Amino acid sequence: MKKPKVERRVNRETGGIYFKVTREGTSAFLLLSPEELFELANQSIDALGGTRNDQSTQ
Repeated sequence: MKKPKVERRVNRETGGIYFKVTREGTSAFLLLSPEELFELANQSIDALGGTRNDQSTQ
């Protein structure tokens, strides 16, 4: 199985991130707002047992 090709773009107006992943002719898309990206990062930090560095914990 081939390694997927990943395209990543940032919307400078909204701060959102757009991902396009393509493997063997099939594509998947993901669009995250800054809030969704921040929440996803926090969930990952929590899952790994790390420490957050945001306003809610200061």
